[in-house]
Amino acid sequence: MGAVGAMGSALAADAAVFIITTMQTQPLTVSRLRAFRMCGRNYEYKYLVGLVPNRESEALVTGRLFHQALHEIATGQSIDVAIESVWSYFGAAIEQAEDADEARALAIQDVTIRTLLHGYQWRWGNDPIQILASEKRAPRRPLTNPATGRTSRRWHLDGVIDKLIYYRGSEMVMEHKTTSQSIDSDSPYWRRLQLDAQISQYVIIARELGLEVQSVLYDVVRKPTIKPKTVALADGRDLKIVLDQGGERVLNKNGSPRQTGDTKLGYTLQVRPETAEEYAKRIAKDIEVNYDNYFRRIEVARTEDELKAHMADAWNDALAISDARKRGHFCRDTDRCITPLTNHRCPFLPICTAGTQSIDKANPPEGYHLGQQDPELTQQEDRDHGNNHNGATAAA
Repeated sequence: MGAVGAMGSALAADAAVFIITTMQTQPLTVSRLRAFRMCGRNYEYKYLVGLVPNRESEALVTGRLFHQALHEIATGQSIDVAIESVWSYFGAAIEQAEDADEARALAIQDVTIRTLLHGYQWRWGNDPIQILASEKRAPRRPLTNPATGRTSRRWHLDGVIDKLIYYRGSEMVMEHKTTSQSIDSDSPYWRRLQLDAQISQYVIIARELGLEVQSVLYDVVRKPTIKPKTVALADGRDLKIVLDQGGERVLNKNGSPRQTGDTKLGYTLQVRPETAEEYAKRIAKDIEVNYDNYFRRIEVARTEDELKAHMADAWNDALAISDARKRGHFCRDTDRCITPLTNHRCPFLPICTAGTQSIDKANPPEGYHLGQQDPELTQQEDRDHGNNHNGATAAA
């Protein structure tokens, strides 16, 4: 049986043994590990209390909608259908916007995602990636201590893999990311992947499907660095309009309209905000010229020693989580409330700065509600489960 055929059989293999042996255990996802490593209190609020901010961050919305669109394309939908899904989301959001500024911000985010999707398909549409599964939740892999072989009675490894692919003669995991950071080949963004827990865990759980996975194809989309700007207002002759302090149009000595402002003289060039459509055209043009600044794929391999190191980290983190829960106290890491480089703020910072010591689930703090504890798992279950595509070739 060929590699692709064997992979197809592996994807359909019965994983009941893992489900039965881990039926009473909790999922240890990479998201859980990251939350606990970042701050114990963050983990407690997110995964034990189940708090979710009422307002989803712009970064999370962009990542979620981009992933959803790529999943739709991978499962047979056209790029136009995938992009229409993005517009449907923002169309509804814009209708509910509180004011014109919020509506404009949503419109800008909408065209940004849709333009990036068009650019992504243009950049990678002919790349011969064979997609075997999209948004695949692997069989639950018991968490084991790599030093002793002991199996945890409380935890199992879990997660949803963006893609399982056959590419350049190898079986791989494919992971999609959107970021605002530089993705130049020498960027620190790539260096950190050598230690990234998600890559290690996805290689491990992909092997539970019988795949000979050694690496992850990391597929990154960078958000535009160019920002919406203002556009000079023009008259019927396409001449810019400059007004003085009295609101009168400023003319040159020869009687022609002045074309530049001057703060010292009180002359102001009249401008308007760039429309979302105009901004989208600038992004598209920039993508054509600088596509490597927006789209890059790098294969990241894992050795057996690196996988063992991840299992050791996960095992000890799981012990620490269980111990904190037993003691009834999750420690705060106040150095992680605000990340200096990206200015990322912990979503639970308002709760901590308010001095809140305990959460009443029946009455969540203002600005929060109770939601799913492992949204990446539950969202996948709500999607189309017909995501196996043996033999299908598509842009991933």
